[in-house]
Amino acid sequence: MFVSLIFCIFVIIVAAASLGPIIDLDVLMPIVKCELDSYWSRLKSGEIKKFSWSLCST
Repeated sequence: MFVSLIFCIFVIIVAAASLGPIIDLDVLMPIVKCELDSYWSRLKSGEIKKFSWSLCST
């Protein structure tokens, strides 16, 4: 019983300690969405030209 309690406490500590990168991603997502929307609008307007990846250009 004691070992199980210690194990559960360590699981909670490790989970809380590794939550930082997940929160950082949550903060970055609105910035990424804004930049992606800007990119798509410039691509659709023709401001950015599409590049065609053609392996056989002959």
